Amino acid sequence: QGNHVILADNGDAVQGEPLATMTSGGAIIELMNTLGYDVATIGNHEFDYSMERFMELVEMANFPYVSCNFNKAGELVFDPYIIKEIEGAKIAFVGITTPWTLRSSTPKYFMDEKGNFIYGFMQGEDGKKLYAAVQKAVDEARDEGADYVIAMTHLGNVAEDAPYTYADVLANTSGIDVLIDGHSHDLDQVEMKNKDCKQVLRSACGTKLEAIGYVRITAKGEISTGLYKWGNDDNAVTVLGLESKMNEACQKAKEKFNAALAEVVAKSAVDLLT
Repeated sequence: QGNHVILADNGDAVQGEPLATMTSGGAIIELMNTLGYDVATIGNHEFDYSMERFMELVEMANFPYVSCNFNKAGELVFDPYIIKEIEGAKIAFVGITTPWTLRSSTPKYFMDEKGNFIYGFMQGEDGKKLYAAVQKAVDEARDEGADYVIAMTHLGNVAEDAPYTYADVLANTSGIDVLIDGHSHDLDQVEMKNKDCKQVLRSACGTKLEAIGYVRITAKGEISTGLYKWGNDDNAVTVLGLESKMNEACQKAKEKFNAALAEVVAKSAVDLLT
């Protein structure tokens, strides 16, 4: 519709479906490349196939991963943010991943051969290390000329995940304009005050494409968030008669595994109840 579009992913993209599992995430990265993602951050499930495999997936990606808190021995593994310039406006995307990843993923993947943790996420019981890492990245992005700062987070809204929920981060930082969130699979569109009592928008878009979340920035600098939904079980491309390179790419990727997925691996003589 004549608008500039930046496509971002908030983590957990490379797991969840047979196509992902059977390729250890590789097929998903290829599809993301086809669709033209601009930037991604890390979810706890990015590490499902081991640290080594995740780094291979990063190399496969035609887009950067950003994280201001994922580190190895205190050194950031990725750039904390990237800046995209659109018609003179600079938009920074800061990546943030829940420190609970160390327990919700496989702990040994973050350890050395002696069982010592060498990877981390600026964890700490009171959350201050994480807040400081986020604030540092936001301040550096602003110093680099960012007109807008969008936090790309995999934090969620579950109270038990304190002090690392999206609300914890926003309440203890300043300078973020919008926080787009993942991890808790909710669809909440929220407005809350940050450390400086300025209103910040937070948007989440559920899971498995039940919705596509958007952040809209107008030429006048007005910011809004919302969701695009398709409430039909049939494929939108088929229903609307559209051409889609993604449909073709998905079908081609699945064809390689159709035989394996159709293979009978067990039989039961009785009905099984779930």
